[in-house]
Amino acid sequence: MIKKLTAALIFTLFLGGCSVGEEVNKRAFVQVIGIEKTADNYNVSLQFYKPESSDGNPDISKANSDSANGRGTTVTEALSDAELKTGKSLFTGHTKLLVLGGGLDDPSDELAVLYSNSSFGSVSPSCPVVYSDTPSAVTDTFMTEGLFSADRLISIMDSAVNSGKAFYTSVASVAESTGLAGCAAVLPTVYAEKENVYFSGGIFTDRYGTHGTIPESELYGMIILKDIFPDDTEITVPVSINGSPAAASVTASDCKKTASLNNGRLEINAVIHADIRITENSRRLDEERLIRKVCENIKDAVISAYSTAVWYNNCDVYDINKVVRRDCPEIYDELLSEDSSLLRDSVLNVKILARKV
Repeated sequence: MIKKLTAALIFTLFLGGCSVGEEVNKRAFVQVIGIEKTADNYNVSLQFYKPESSDGNPDISKANSDSANGRGTTVTEALSDAELKTGKSLFTGHTKLLVLGGGLDDPSDELAVLYSNSSFGSVSPSCPVVYSDTPSAVTDTFMTEGLFSADRLISIMDSAVNSGKAFYTSVASVAESTGLAGCAAVLPTVYAEKENVYFSGGIFTDRYGTHGTIPESELYGMIILKDIFPDDTEITVPVSINGSPAAASVTASDCKKTASLNNGRLEINAVIHADIRITENSRRLDEERLIRKVCENIKDAVISAYSTAVWYNNCDVYDINKVVRRDCPEIYDELLSEDSSLLRDSVLNVKILARKV
Protein backbone atom coordinates (compact mmCIF):
# COMPACT_ATOMS: atom_id res chain seq x y z
CA MET A 1 0.00 0.00 0.00
CA ILE A 2 2.82 2.42 0.91
CA LYS A 3 4.62 1.67 -2.37
CA LYS A 4 1.45 2.28 -4.37
CA LEU A 5 0.77 5.54 -2.51
CA THR A 6 4.34 6.73 -3.07
CA ALA A 7 4.11 5.85 -6.75
CA ALA A 8 0.85 7.70 -7.07
CA LEU A 9 2.30 10.82 -5.42
CA ILE A 10 5.36 10.76 -7.67
CA PHE A 11 3.14 10.33 -10.67
CA THR A 12 1.04 13.31 -9.63
CA LEU A 13 4.20 15.45 -9.42
CA PHE A 14 5.33 14.05 -12.75
CA LEU A 15 2.18 15.37 -14.38
CA GLY A 16 2.88 18.82 -12.97
CA GLY A 17 -0.40 19.12 -11.07
CA CYS A 18 -2.74 17.73 -13.72
CA SER A 19 -5.72 15.65 -12.73
CA VAL A 20 -4.39 12.09 -12.93
CA GLY A 21 -7.57 10.21 -13.79
CA GLU A 22 -8.72 12.75 -16.35
CA GLU A 23 -5.43 13.57 -18.06
CA VAL A 24 -4.07 10.04 -18.44
CA ASN A 25 -7.23 8.96 -20.22
CA LYS A 26 -6.91 11.80 -22.70
CA ARG A 27 -3.19 12.25 -23.19
CA ALA A 28 -0.14 10.15 -23.99
CA PHE A 29 2.82 11.48 -22.00
CA VAL A 30 5.87 10.80 -24.16
CA GLN A 31 9.00 9.62 -22.36
CA VAL A 32 11.37 8.74 -25.23
CA ILE A 33 11.36 10.03 -28.81
CA GLY A 34 13.19 8.36 -31.70
CA ILE A 35 13.64 10.11 -35.06
CA GLU A 36 15.14 8.84 -38.28
CA LYS A 37 14.65 9.58 -41.96
CA THR A 38 14.41 7.33 -44.99
CA ALA A 39 14.16 8.89 -48.43
CA ASP A 40 11.77 11.83 -48.00
CA ASN A 41 9.92 10.53 -44.94
CA TYR A 42 10.52 10.86 -41.22
CA ASN A 43 9.95 7.86 -39.00
CA VAL A 44 9.10 8.78 -35.43
CA SER A 45 8.98 6.19 -32.65
CA LEU A 46 7.62 7.02 -29.22
CA GLN A 47 7.63 5.43 -25.80
CA PHE A 48 4.94 6.88 -23.58
CA TYR A 49 3.45 6.34 -20.15
CA LYS A 50 0.69 3.74 -19.85
CA PRO A 51 -0.43 2.59 -16.40
CA GLU A 52 -0.49 -1.19 -16.02
CA SER A 53 -3.01 -1.40 -13.22
CA SER A 54 -6.77 -1.47 -12.99
CA ASP A 55 -7.08 1.73 -10.92
CA GLY A 56 -4.99 3.91 -13.24
CA ASN A 57 -2.10 4.29 -10.79
CA PRO A 58 1.36 3.05 -11.79
CA ASP A 59 2.30 -0.47 -10.72
CA ILE A 60 6.01 -0.17 -9.95
CA SER A 61 6.56 -3.87 -10.63
CA LYS A 62 5.74 -3.31 -14.32
CA ALA A 63 7.08 -1.15 -17.13
CA ASN A 64 4.07 1.24 -17.28
CA SER A 65 4.96 1.99 -20.90
CA ASP A 66 3.72 1.54 -24.44
CA SER A 67 5.03 2.59 -27.84
CA ALA A 68 3.77 3.94 -31.14
CA ASN A 69 5.27 4.84 -34.50
CA GLY A 70 4.42 7.53 -37.02
CA ARG A 71 5.49 8.47 -40.51
CA GLY A 72 5.35 11.73 -42.42
CA THR A 73 7.17 14.17 -44.69
CA THR A 74 7.89 16.41 -41.67
CA VAL A 75 8.58 15.68 -38.00
CA THR A 76 5.26 17.29 -37.04
CA GLU A 77 3.38 15.19 -39.59
CA ALA A 78 5.04 12.02 -38.30
CA LEU A 79 4.13 12.94 -34.71
CA SER A 80 0.55 13.55 -35.79
CA ASP A 81 0.47 10.12 -37.43
CA ALA A 82 1.72 8.53 -34.19
CA GLU A 83 -0.88 10.50 -32.24
CA LEU A 84 -3.66 9.03 -34.36
CA LYS A 85 -2.38 5.54 -33.62
CA THR A 86 -2.32 6.11 -29.87
CA GLY A 87 -5.87 7.46 -29.89
CA LYS A 88 -4.75 10.11 -27.41
CA SER A 89 -3.36 13.62 -27.50
CA LEU A 90 0.44 13.51 -27.42
CA PHE A 91 2.40 15.56 -24.90
CA THR A 92 6.17 15.70 -25.45
CA GLY A 93 6.98 18.27 -22.78
CA HIS A 94 8.12 15.55 -20.31
CA THR A 95 10.42 13.76 -22.77
CA LYS A 96 13.42 12.29 -20.94
CA LEU A 97 15.52 11.07 -23.88
CA LEU A 98 15.78 11.86 -27.57
CA VAL A 99 17.20 9.15 -29.86
CA LEU A 100 18.43 10.27 -33.28
CA GLY A 101 18.84 7.77 -36.09
CA GLY A 102 20.21 7.84 -39.61
CA GLY A 103 19.18 9.91 -42.61
CA LEU A 104 18.90 13.30 -40.89
CA ASP A 105 20.44 15.98 -43.11
CA ASP A 106 21.01 18.53 -40.34
CA PRO A 107 19.93 17.49 -36.83
CA SER A 108 19.58 21.12 -35.72
CA ASP A 109 16.52 21.43 -37.97
CA GLU A 110 14.68 18.50 -36.37
CA LEU A 111 15.69 19.57 -32.87
CA ALA A 112 14.39 23.09 -33.48
CA VAL A 113 10.97 21.64 -34.31
CA LEU A 114 10.90 19.68 -31.06
CA TYR A 115 12.04 22.30 -28.58
CA SER A 116 11.08 25.56 -30.26
CA ASN A 117 8.00 24.99 -32.39
CA SER A 118 6.38 21.78 -31.16
CA SER A 119 2.60 21.88 -31.05
CA PHE A 120 2.72 18.79 -28.82
CA GLY A 121 4.67 20.46 -26.00
CA SER A 122 8.24 21.69 -26.23
CA VAL A 123 11.00 19.22 -25.42
CA SER A 124 13.33 20.66 -22.79
CA PRO A 125 16.59 22.14 -24.16
CA SER A 126 18.41 20.11 -21.48
CA CYS A 127 16.93 16.79 -22.65
CA PRO A 128 19.75 14.26 -23.34
CA VAL A 129 20.34 13.23 -26.96
CA VAL A 130 21.80 9.87 -28.07
CA TYR A 131 22.17 7.96 -31.32
CA SER A 132 20.90 4.55 -32.39
CA ASP A 133 20.95 2.71 -35.71
CA THR A 134 17.38 1.62 -34.87
CA PRO A 135 15.65 4.19 -32.62
CA SER A 136 12.44 2.11 -32.57
CA ALA A 137 14.33 -0.75 -30.88
CA VAL A 138 15.06 1.61 -27.99
CA THR A 139 11.52 2.97 -27.71
CA ASP A 140 10.12 -0.56 -27.91
CA THR A 141 12.29 -1.76 -25.01
CA PHE A 142 10.24 -1.89 -21.82
CA MET A 143 12.11 -2.38 -18.56
CA THR A 144 10.49 -3.05 -15.20
CA GLU A 145 13.11 -1.73 -12.79
CA GLY A 146 11.81 1.67 -11.77
CA LEU A 147 8.59 3.61 -11.87
CA PHE A 148 8.82 4.17 -15.61
CA SER A 149 10.70 2.22 -18.25
CA ALA A 150 12.35 5.47 -19.35
CA ASP A 151 13.65 6.03 -15.82
CA ARG A 152 15.48 2.71 -15.98
CA LEU A 153 16.96 3.70 -19.34
CA ILE A 154 18.22 7.00 -17.90
CA SER A 155 19.64 5.12 -14.91
CA ILE A 156 21.62 2.87 -17.28
CA MET A 157 22.93 5.95 -19.05
CA ASP A 158 23.91 7.57 -15.75
CA SER A 159 25.94 4.48 -14.82
CA ALA A 160 27.66 4.49 -18.21
CA VAL A 161 28.49 8.20 -17.85
CA ASN A 162 29.94 7.71 -14.37
CA SER A 163 32.32 5.07 -15.70
CA GLY A 164 33.38 6.97 -18.82
CA LYS A 165 31.47 4.74 -21.25
CA ALA A 166 29.01 7.45 -22.24
CA PHE A 167 28.58 11.21 -21.86
CA TYR A 168 25.84 13.78 -21.72
CA THR A 169 24.90 16.03 -24.60
CA SER A 170 21.69 18.01 -24.69
CA VAL A 171 19.18 19.12 -27.29
CA ALA A 172 20.39 22.71 -26.93
CA SER A 173 24.10 21.87 -27.21
CA VAL A 174 23.61 19.66 -30.28
CA ALA A 175 21.43 22.29 -31.97
CA GLU A 176 24.01 24.98 -31.23
CA SER A 177 27.00 22.92 -32.38
CA THR A 178 25.47 21.58 -35.59
CA GLY A 179 23.82 24.90 -36.34
CA LEU A 180 27.18 26.72 -36.43
CA ALA A 181 29.31 26.54 -39.56
CA GLY A 182 32.32 24.32 -39.11
CA CYS A 183 31.12 22.83 -35.83
CA ALA A 184 29.95 19.35 -34.97
CA ALA A 185 28.59 17.32 -32.07
CA VAL A 186 29.26 13.81 -30.87
CA LEU A 187 26.42 11.62 -29.62
CA PRO A 188 26.72 8.56 -27.38
CA THR A 189 25.56 5.43 -29.18
CA VAL A 190 22.89 3.27 -27.56
CA TYR A 191 22.06 -0.32 -28.47
CA ALA A 192 18.92 -2.29 -27.62
CA GLU A 193 18.75 -6.09 -27.61
CA LYS A 194 15.61 -7.76 -26.29
CA GLU A 195 15.12 -6.14 -22.86
CA ASN A 196 18.72 -4.96 -22.56
CA VAL A 197 20.03 -1.50 -23.37
CA TYR A 198 23.68 -0.52 -23.30
CA PHE A 199 25.97 2.30 -24.45
CA SER A 200 29.18 1.92 -26.44
CA GLY A 201 31.13 4.50 -28.40
CA GLY A 202 29.75 7.53 -30.19
CA ILE A 203 28.96 9.02 -33.58
CA PHE A 204 29.67 12.45 -35.07
CA THR A 205 26.93 14.68 -36.39
CA ASP A 206 27.04 18.05 -38.13
CA ARG A 207 25.25 19.98 -40.85
CA TYR A 208 25.94 17.07 -43.22
CA GLY A 209 24.21 14.51 -40.99
CA THR A 210 25.68 11.66 -38.95
CA HIS A 211 28.97 10.13 -40.04
CA GLY A 212 32.08 8.63 -38.55
CA THR A 213 32.32 6.86 -35.21
CA ILE A 214 34.50 6.96 -32.12
CA PRO A 215 35.11 3.66 -30.28
CA GLU A 216 34.47 3.18 -26.58
CA SER A 217 38.22 2.88 -25.94
CA GLU A 218 38.70 6.52 -27.00
CA LEU A 219 35.71 7.99 -25.22
CA TYR A 220 37.49 9.00 -22.03
CA GLY A 221 40.13 10.84 -24.08
CA MET A 222 37.35 12.71 -25.86
CA ILE A 223 35.58 13.50 -22.57
CA ILE A 224 38.80 14.92 -21.09
CA LEU A 225 39.77 16.97 -24.16
CA LYS A 226 36.20 18.20 -24.67
CA ASP A 227 36.25 19.23 -20.99
CA ILE A 228 32.95 17.58 -20.12
CA PHE A 229 34.22 15.43 -17.27
CA PRO A 230 31.15 14.94 -15.03
CA ASP A 231 31.08 15.16 -11.25
CA ASP A 232 31.09 11.89 -9.30
CA THR A 233 32.86 10.13 -12.15
CA GLU A 234 35.80 7.75 -11.99
CA ILE A 235 37.40 6.62 -15.23
CA THR A 236 39.69 3.64 -14.85
CA VAL A 237 43.02 3.78 -16.68
CA PRO A 238 44.83 0.41 -16.75
CA VAL A 239 48.63 0.43 -17.11
CA SER A 240 51.46 -2.05 -17.37
CA ILE A 241 55.07 -1.45 -16.33
CA ASN A 242 57.57 -4.10 -17.32
CA GLY A 243 54.75 -6.60 -17.53
CA SER A 244 53.36 -5.70 -14.09
CA PRO A 245 49.71 -4.62 -14.26
CA ALA A 246 48.31 -1.73 -12.25
CA ALA A 247 45.44 0.73 -12.52
CA ALA A 248 44.37 4.19 -11.48
CA SER A 249 41.21 6.26 -11.69
CA VAL A 250 40.83 9.77 -13.03
CA THR A 251 38.44 11.40 -10.56
CA ALA A 252 38.45 14.94 -11.95
CA SER A 253 39.77 16.72 -15.01
CA ASP A 254 40.06 20.26 -16.30
CA CYS A 255 41.26 21.10 -19.82
CA LYS A 256 42.30 24.51 -21.09
CA LYS A 257 42.87 24.92 -24.82
CA THR A 258 44.65 27.67 -26.75
CA ALA A 259 45.36 28.12 -30.44
CA SER A 260 48.40 29.43 -32.29
CA LEU A 261 49.65 29.61 -35.87
CA ASN A 262 53.08 28.14 -36.58
CA ASN A 263 54.45 28.35 -40.14
CA GLY A 264 50.92 28.53 -41.50
CA ARG A 265 49.77 25.49 -39.52
CA LEU A 266 47.16 25.63 -36.81
CA GLU A 267 48.34 24.32 -33.44
CA ILE A 268 45.97 23.46 -30.60
CA ASN A 269 47.61 23.40 -27.20
CA ALA A 270 45.79 21.49 -24.45
CA VAL A 271 46.85 21.69 -20.81
CA ILE A 272 45.02 19.07 -18.76
CA HIS A 273 44.88 19.02 -14.97
CA ALA A 274 43.87 15.55 -13.76
CA ASP A 275 43.22 14.17 -10.30
CA ILE A 276 44.47 10.58 -10.21
CA ARG A 277 43.85 7.94 -7.58
CA ILE A 278 45.81 4.68 -7.62
CA THR A 279 43.34 1.81 -7.38
CA GLU A 280 45.48 -1.26 -8.06
CA ASN A 281 49.17 -1.72 -7.28
CA SER A 282 49.59 -5.26 -5.96
CA ARG A 283 53.18 -5.43 -7.27
CA ARG A 284 54.09 -2.33 -5.23
CA LEU A 285 55.33 -0.37 -8.21
CA ASP A 286 56.87 3.03 -7.63
CA GLU A 287 53.86 5.34 -7.39
CA GLU A 288 55.47 8.29 -9.12
CA ARG A 289 56.40 6.08 -12.04
CA LEU A 290 52.92 4.62 -12.08
CA ILE A 291 51.36 8.10 -12.19
CA ARG A 292 53.65 9.07 -15.07
CA LYS A 293 52.55 5.97 -16.96
CA VAL A 294 48.90 6.83 -16.34
CA CYS A 295 49.56 10.32 -17.71
CA GLU A 296 51.12 8.79 -20.82
CA ASN A 297 48.04 6.63 -21.34
CA ILE A 298 45.74 9.63 -20.87
CA LYS A 299 47.78 11.62 -23.39
CA ASP A 300 47.59 8.75 -25.90
CA ALA A 301 43.80 8.49 -25.43
CA VAL A 302 43.38 12.25 -25.91
CA ILE A 303 45.47 12.27 -29.10
CA SER A 304 43.60 9.24 -30.45
CA ALA A 305 40.25 10.90 -29.75
CA TYR A 306 41.42 14.08 -31.46
CA SER A 307 42.71 12.22 -34.50
CA THR A 308 39.47 10.27 -34.90
CA ALA A 309 37.30 13.38 -34.81
CA VAL A 310 39.49 16.02 -36.42
CA TRP A 311 42.07 14.37 -38.66
CA TYR A 312 39.95 11.48 -39.97
CA ASN A 313 36.43 12.95 -39.88
CA ASN A 314 37.12 16.72 -40.06
CA CYS A 315 34.66 17.26 -37.21
CA ASP A 316 35.14 20.09 -34.74
CA VAL A 317 33.68 18.57 -31.57
CA TYR A 318 36.25 20.25 -29.29
CA ASP A 319 35.18 23.90 -29.77
CA ILE A 320 38.29 24.62 -31.84
CA ASN A 321 36.16 27.09 -33.74
CA LYS A 322 35.71 29.20 -30.59
CA VAL A 323 39.36 28.88 -29.53
CA VAL A 324 40.57 30.07 -32.95
CA ARG A 325 38.15 32.99 -32.94
CA ARG A 326 39.58 34.05 -29.57
CA ASP A 327 43.30 33.42 -30.16
CA CYS A 328 43.77 33.57 -33.95
CA PRO A 329 40.95 35.73 -35.35
CA GLU A 330 42.93 36.40 -38.53
CA ILE A 331 42.35 32.79 -39.71
CA TYR A 332 38.82 32.37 -38.36
CA ASP A 333 37.06 32.95 -41.70
CA GLU A 334 39.44 30.55 -43.43
CA LEU A 335 38.70 27.88 -40.80
CA LEU A 336 34.98 28.20 -41.55
CA SER A 337 35.48 27.76 -45.28
CA GLU A 338 34.18 24.42 -46.56
CA ASP A 339 37.35 23.74 -48.55
CA SER A 340 39.70 24.73 -45.72
CA SER A 341 42.31 22.19 -44.61
CA LEU A 342 43.26 24.09 -41.44
CA LEU A 343 41.31 21.80 -39.16
CA ARG A 344 42.30 18.53 -40.77
CA ASP A 345 45.99 19.56 -40.90
CA SER A 346 46.08 20.94 -37.37
CA VAL A 347 48.58 19.87 -34.70
CA LEU A 348 47.61 18.90 -31.15
CA ASN A 349 50.06 19.49 -28.30
CA VAL A 350 49.04 17.88 -25.01
CA LYS A 351 50.44 18.44 -21.52
CA ILE A 352 49.12 16.44 -18.56
CA LEU A 353 49.52 17.86 -15.05
CA ALA A 354 48.62 15.18 -12.53
CA ARG A 355 47.69 15.47 -8.90
CA LYS A 356 47.63 12.31 -6.80
CA VAL A 357 44.54 12.07 -4.60
